Amino acid sequence: MIRIDDLKNFYPPLVRENPMHYRYIIKEYIQLLILDYLSTTQWVKKISLIGGTCLRLLKGIDRFSEDLDFDCKELSKEEFMLMTDDIISLLRRNGFKAEPRDRGNIRLKAFRRNIHFPELLFNFGLTGHREERFLITVKAEDQKFAYIPVLANIRLNGFFFPFPVPPDAILCSMKVSAMISRQKGRDFYDVMYLLSQINPDYLFLSSKHSISGPDELKNAVTGMLKNIDLKMKSRDFEHKKFCNAQYAHTVFPVEKEMLKVPALHLQVNVLQHACNSILK
Repeated sequence: MIRIDDLKNFYPPLVRENPMHYRYIIKEYIQLLILDYLSTTQWVKKISLIGGTCLRLLKGIDRFSEDLDFDCKELSKEEFMLMTDDIISLLRRNGFKAEPRDRGNIRLKAFRRNIHFPELLFNFGLTGHREERFLITVKAEDQKFAYIPVLANIRLNGFFFPFPVPPDAILCSMKVSAMISRQKGRDFYDVMYLLSQINPDYLFLSSKHSISGPDELKNAVTGMLKNIDLKMKSRDFEHKKFCNAQYAHTVFPVEKEMLKVPALHLQVNVLQHACNSILK
């Protein structure tokens, strides 16, 4: 099994020298291992990588991501279970003790499977508690919007492989939709990052939220921000956040200033600036 010291060498000093990041470094390696494997299987024809992990591995956003999220087309629950069984077999072949722990939830529309790694953090010397939890959640859900996936090359931490993803505008709109729907702190941060570079797809936003243009999006965001404490929302992700010099050229100016703020608290005007800068 891989050593943590080998993995740390792929990261800049402020990441590899911070023990708080080590469990996320391990998780990112396992995510890459899984995606590399899936890229060679039949399953890749029915899934596209979306969500925060897509932003992290392909767009260079400077925060770690927890789960593997896929948009799936014509993937049945039985096929999803077979796919995740294959993932568990892969992990075991690579020396990991991996166990599926499935809990049914009729409220969830997505296929979901939690893969637990008993004693992994203890064995890596990252905790003194054998029972401390470490898991990766694999989720797949049909986003109910037709598009042609783009084959993107994931090149990170010694891995290099192609994987289907949504076009940039669709990916941006998916994150905007997530921000509006669930209002999690990491979604606000991801939207700030994406809107500094990408215009959203308004056909997608119209189908999900009846937002058909920039003015309607501005109004939706402005109205939402009136009832939200973004400083509180930042606690959702600030422990996963780091400033990655490798991607500094992609960070918009207001965010560079934000990185100087203690505890990385988000400010309302930062998100509004991101919207205004791209939605003129």
